[in-house]
Amino acid sequence: MTTKRIPTHPGRFIQRVYLDELDVSASDLANALEINKATLSRLLNEKADLSPTLALKLGEVLGRSPQSWMNMQANHSLAKIEADLKFSPQMVLKNGVLTAKRKRKSAISTKKTEAA
Repeated sequence: MTTKRIPTHPGRFIQRVYLDELDVSASDLANALEINKATLSRLLNEKADLSPTLALKLGEVLGRSPQSWMNMQANHSLAKIEADLKFSPQMVLKNGVLTAKRKRKSAISTKKTEAA
């Protein structure tokens, strides 16, 4: 089974592309964004998710659209949950009605029946 790559967290992206590559300090960026240094640190260290307010500020200061920042966060969050969540619903919506989900036969059981 292949593991799906989890998209980059916005904090890691900011760290690599803006702070490391352009030699900008986290302190200077926090001041430009008019946020607490601890708030930026939590984002950079992937301890906090990007808020819409911060996405707007990042758009103004770093030049990407606020929507692109929010998309980056949403893609990261969804992929991370998808990788961790073990969910197999018992019912699915078909033609406007919730119906019991049919269990798929495994390839092994199908081969056994064919061999018999």
